[in-house]
Amino acid sequence: MVFAKRMLYTPIESLPNTRLEYTNQFFVVNAILNTIAYETCDFLERKGFRAIPIPPAYPRIEDKLIGVFSHRHAAVLAGLGEIGLNNLLITPEYGPRVRLTSIITDALLEADHPWSGKLCENMRGKCKLACIRVCPTRALSEDGRIDKYLCLHYQEKILSSLDVRGVPGPHHFELRCGMCIAACPIGVRYD
Repeated sequence: MVFAKRMLYTPIESLPNTRLEYTNQFFVVNAILNTIAYETCDFLERKGFRAIPIPPAYPRIEDKLIGVFSHRHAAVLAGLGEIGLNNLLITPEYGPRVRLTSIITDALLEADHPWSGKLCENMRGKCKLACIRVCPTRALSEDGRIDKYLCLHYQEKILSSLDVRGVPGPHHFELRCGMCIAACPIGVRYD
């Protein structure tokens, strides 16, 4: 099972000026997803099934910068959307403005069909590769590859060296970038 929770649009559309608010939202939505997953697993267990919630920010394999479990790939298989040029799940309703969690269960559930649309490809003429153009590290490429090390370095080294107002200082906070999310026209204002 895969769950997607939309993020609020306003903190995203005003990036990078609202980086603190965007980062806070990132963690708030993860907490909401953890609650949803827990409550769903509790329900399934009370019905006699086994269920394990997989946290939204699941541990990663450091030398490969991949998650132990890919919510994005599970979401594609569950029919929620596709993986875009920004290497994130793109949904038809909200674009990349979602966070994900998953549950592994032995409950017999009817499966949805895997996603087969072409949201990102069909939008390229309109967006002119906005996610690639706006990336401050040039980590994204037209062929869908991402340099995860550049992206991670920017978030962990550059952004973490800024204080909450975005200026260098001693008060570190794990700020998120989000520029490729803000630039994506799919799901803008949840049309």
